[in-house]
Amino acid sequence: IDVYKPQGYASEDQTICYGTSTKISASDGAAYKWSTKTGAFTSELASPTIQPRADSTYFVLITDVHGCKKKDSVLVNVVPGIDLKYEWTKDFEECFSRPSLEITNKTDLSEEVFFDFGDGTTSDLDQVSHTYENDGTYLVRIVGKKEFCVYERGDNIPIYTVKVPNVITPDQ
Repeated sequence: IDVYKPQGYASEDQTICYGTSTKISASDGAAYKWSTKTGAFTSELASPTIQPRADSTYFVLITDVHGCKKKDSVLVNVVPGIDLKYEWTKDFEECFSRPSLEITNKTDLSEEVFFDFGDGTTSDLDQVSHTYENDGTYLVRIVGKKEFCVYERGDNIPIYTVKVPNVITPDQ
């Protein structure tokens, strides 16, 4: 009589950022059946790609070449995202002055965020006025960090000097 110890194992537990995907894996088996407790996720791949929105445990039933079965699991922790919010307005103080961008952080103040103005300038103030040296369209972003995860949201904002003539000559 041959007695076999079931073979196979699942990958280590892991932590990912909200909105990202990762691979979980099992090995040393001939067949795999992955599932979650609720059954919302199933797979027969050795290494399925997953994108959980909250902490989740993935269970795997590994069948080895001898037909022996082994159970294992992988816990995937998800670092919560940041609901990044901000408001902006363009300000033109004088006809020939450079336009400025008034920007206000509307994100929960307990979150670690900063603004990137798209011209190499940043600010961690919750309300700031920024004047651009050159005309152009700038990707203005609010960037938040939680644990090792970086989240961002941005808008392309056109910044151009408005030149209003001070003399109007009627056609002759």
